Amino acid sequence: MALLDIYTAANNADFQGRCMAAAWQTAQHVIAGDEGYNVTQPSKDFAYSLLRDSNQITPRQVAMQVLRNPTIAGNVAASTDNDIAYQINQAWADLMSVR
Repeated sequence: MALLDIYTAANNADFQGRCMAAAWQTAQHVIAGDEGYNVTQPSKDFAYSLLRDSNQITPRQVAMQVLRNPTIAGNVAASTDNDIAYQINQAWADLMSVR
């Protein structure tokens, strides 16, 4: 995917919304202590701040972390909600450090 395509996708409101919804779902799993999720205290703190909308991470920054996945970046329109949710979980530690 060309850089302009990544830039365009990262700034697309619908794609940003899908990425944020996946991040909110991951936050709920973290808070619940679900298996397979980072349930450390810093992770829970980030999850609470994300759900309260009280952190400084933007939807575009979340989308950029999702676009690190070459499959998603290669065809944003074909990416499934599960693809995006998987990438959010993979990039969770990096999202925590971006805020």
